[in-house]
Amino acid sequence: MREYVSGLFLIVDSRKYTDDIAFIGISPFEGQQTIISKGGNRENSRRGKALDIGNALKAKLYKRHHYYLTEADIVESFSFLKSDLTTIVLFQILLAVLRHTYYLPERKFFFSVFQSLLELDQSRDLERAELGVFLIIMKILNYYDILEFPLTCQVCHKNIYHGSFDYLGFSCDEHATNNTGTSFSLFTNEQRVAFLETILRDLLGITITFNPELPFSSTKKHAH
Repeated sequence: MREYVSGLFLIVDSRKYTDDIAFIGISPFEGQQTIISKGGNRENSRRGKALDIGNALKAKLYKRHHYYLTEADIVESFSFLKSDLTTIVLFQILLAVLRHTYYLPERKFFFSVFQSLLELDQSRDLERAELGVFLIIMKILNYYDILEFPLTCQVCHKNIYHGSFDYLGFSCDEHATNNTGTSFSLFTNEQRVAFLETILRDLLGITITFNPELPFSSTKKHAH
């Protein structure tokens, strides 16, 4: 007898095969799962068009050795967050962090992240969206004890938003070590991205390859 599962899933990655799509979705009830959409990579597949990375789906699955998708409706495509290169880059980082950290179901945490993304997407404010997605990433890293945020100087213990860091920790400008630390600032989007790239590489072993042409959808679609 097949075991059926229904719920909300956020797609954080996908792989296309000959006819199928295997995507990684995170859920407040199922944690992180690899889900196969049979025939999802066919040119005329309506279901496959709904499986863009970053989409939130209301999905029905059945389990038989693996999870298989039977129905999917897009709850949110986060079209505004996918409409500008600056927010696309940060959104890709966020999805990569979730993929590497979110395994066990954390319902309150999932919905906190999901609701924050909804509010940023609906605000239609680019500057707010850039800062907001960055802060969500920092929240995730803090939640899983990967990085303590706000950052504090290892010497004076004051909160800092620019300074330097090395294997010992973070330092404000006054207590930065000469020629050994990496300078950082969290005040501009470019500097935030550079900071996250370094932190993720050093702390999680994640190397981000940015691809603005990922199949991010700008309109809501439905598939059954």
